[in-house]
Amino acid sequence: MADGPVANLPPGMDAYAGYTNVSGIGQTYPGVVAKYPNAKHLSITTDGVAALCADVEKGAMTEWTGYPYGYCSVNNVNSLVARFGRPKKLWTAHYDPKIGAHICSPKCWPGLVTTADGTQWVDHGGWDESLLADDFFVLNPGPFPPPLPSKEETMSTTPLPTAQFPNRVLVTAVGAGSRANQLLVFTINDPTNPQNPGYDVIDVTDGIGTPDPYTVSSA
Repeated sequence: MADGPVANLPPGMDAYAGYTNVSGIGQTYPGVVAKYPNAKHLSITTDGVAALCADVEKGAMTEWTGYPYGYCSVNNVNSLVARFGRPKKLWTAHYDPKIGAHICSPKCWPGLVTTADGTQWVDHGGWDESLLADDFFVLNPGPFPPPLPSKEETMSTTPLPTAQFPNRVLVTAVGAGSRANQLLVFTINDPTNPQNPGYDVIDVTDGIGTPDPYTVSSA
């Protein structure tokens, strides 16, 4: 993946990143998408405007809460994860010519609490290059509803919309198999957004009819 001023970005990369706000190099995301429409794209913000990735560093964001992607220097990973949790996708910056292209892990930074999903590893003198994991752009893999492990099982779905979760669905699995008599509650993501397909499991309650009934407000 490449990021930098639009005029500097080379052709032929599988992905490009750009800023949705006026950053130090300008608002580059619209130009990135227009210049390379067939590549994958990562939108970044340094001031909290709408984007997929929060740029957490001096002069930019202070945390990545609420953003599926978080960017920071490798030396700040441990403190940020301890304070705000790990983002779904962690994008680190680690320039070390002795290591070269890599994705940060405890192998490159002893004591690192997690392995990153991508690493910005080199400055080409006008644009930066990152090495990404194969699933870097996959936020919620898997079909909906999830496949049943047995032909003897059946599933029923019941909408449970609320103002906060308009796409919430209750899935009841009955019959034989590992999900017999379970309540599975999902929030379906926007199907029109290719960067965020699939679903999020937000609650699982075993044993329908037990003294601990499911309530929407508890999810």
